[in-house]
Amino acid sequence: MSINVYLNLEKLEAHKDFEKIERQEKTGHKWYERHLLGMYVFSEKGRYHIAFHQVEENTPQSIKDLIEEVSLFDNLPLFPKRILGRYVTKNAVAILRNDDQGRNQLQIVGKDMESVRELYYLIRRGKILPEESWEEEQIKPSPAKTFFKRIFKKA
Repeated sequence: MSINVYLNLEKLEAHKDFEKIERQEKTGHKWYERHLLGMYVFSEKGRYHIAFHQVEENTPQSIKDLIEEVSLFDNLPLFPKRILGRYVTKNAVAILRNDDQGRNQLQIVGKDMESVRELYYLIRRGKILPEESWEEEQIKPSPAKTFFKRIFKKA
């Protein structure tokens, strides 16, 4: 399981417990390490986040106003079966799909850890249905489309 808590950069840098430490390799290459409340702050694609590994972990109260969004990624067991699709609650959205190895991959994005946790548990316990199921059969083509398809095949 991987959980990223994305932080607002301006608020992060203004936080009293934020540290930005310059590092340098022997080659002269420089970079910055960022820490907040002793936690490493990752920088990826212009966004800053703290990593968590358990959905039960809580974000510290003192950084709640820094949070822009929270994302969770997990592989769920195939049994008990869960319907593939898009799940929605008031403050979180999840996508459950199969990966190329047949596992169920779950991705959730929400406004805070509590919203992500709530949707995660609803899906794991089987207490929510997807708003959009990806397991329905495809709609059948209309007779007119089938007719024109046959005509153009003959030509």
